[in-house]
Amino acid sequence: NNAVYNVFADRYRRLWITTYGGGVNVITPTVQPFKNLQHEVNNKNSLSNNAAKAIVQDEKGTIWFGTRKGLSRWDQATNQWRHYNEETNGPAFSSDNVLALAGNRSQDVWAGTYGGGILQLNASGNIKHYSSSETDSNTLGTDYVYALCFDSKQRLWAGGIRGALSFLDIKTGQFHRLKGTTSSVNWIMEDVQGDILLGTEKGVWKATGDSAVNIFADAIPYKVVHIIQANSGQLWVGTVGGGLFLADKQKGIIKKFSTINGLPSNVVCGMVTDGNGDLWVGTSKGVAHLSGKTGNF
Repeated sequence: NNAVYNVFADRYRRLWITTYGGGVNVITPTVQPFKNLQHEVNNKNSLSNNAAKAIVQDEKGTIWFGTRKGLSRWDQATNQWRHYNEETNGPAFSSDNVLALAGNRSQDVWAGTYGGGILQLNASGNIKHYSSSETDSNTLGTDYVYALCFDSKQRLWAGGIRGALSFLDIKTGQFHRLKGTTSSVNWIMEDVQGDILLGTEKGVWKATGDSAVNIFADAIPYKVVHIIQANSGQLWVGTVGGGLFLADKQKGIIKKFSTINGLPSNVVCGMVTDGNGDLWVGTSKGVAHLSGKTGNF
């Protein structure tokens, strides 16, 4: 399927591409062709749903997929699948629509859902649920979680729509909400300087103190869905409608890439860099490969 949701590189340098309706594709660049993982009707030992959005690799190397029908865990060594959803786990699994995934050092997997808050799954498959409460400011900022990220302090950041950006203190089990951050958050990342950067409906923001500030002002007036940091320290910013930006927090916009430069679509959905310094960009019209040597797609 050409509508790409996300692009992910695992520790073995394989590229995983999740799609809207076409399942998951995996490739080792220059070594093998694409392998496709899809839901097979009446076969529980397959991906739970072909609309796969989120992907993460846990500490044991197992790959997890967030789909529209819950979580699918694939053990590549045994080719066995295990699924977590409302049908299998009942009320403990608060929402089947998984939009974001994150892993931490404890080998747990954290799932952000649409309307069901955050689910924490441990190695035994036990589920813990975190939800938002209007009467308790120490709870999750929103139940509609589009983005998750563990920072270097092992705090879990969570953002989405219909609520505030927040982070979880793992030790206390309490969330802290940032004031004035109700704008939709689509992506969260920590850069090498330790700054927490947010991809929002209104550009790129930086969490600072108890709020957030727009760091590129009107230079990126688009919905930002993905941000990654290049080896140079500069930022790749993927947008909906504006294409791809290479930016610097101090110098501003370095270069813009769009369909004019060879990008297949100005709707960017996900990005990842490989070991060669090349950039792989998932768009609404397939995947583009930007050479680090030539600067061309």
